[in-house]
Amino acid sequence: MVIRCFFMREGHFAGVEILPDGPPAEAVRQAEGFFKQRAEAERFDGFEVWDGDHLIYRTGKPASGRPSRPSTDLVALSLVIGAWPNVL
Repeated sequence: MVIRCFFMREGHFAGVEILPDGPPAEAVRQAEGFFKQRAEAERFDGFEVWDGDHLIYRTGKPASGRPSRPSTDLVALSLVIGAWPNVL
């Protein structure tokens, strides 16, 4: 399964990072590191870590208060990034 970190801005998905497969705690730790690197410059206010279609961690306040799957555009982009990491 592919683990992704989706960055949030005002309750909406606004960016994505592919995380190495591994234990959920390690994925969350790596996501926190990416968030710290990118949050200020890209105005992210939270992030979610997803293992496939399962939410495993959330920080920040979502718009709806319940998990919503990332849009197909962000999922497709994360698949492209994961498949061809040197292209982007």
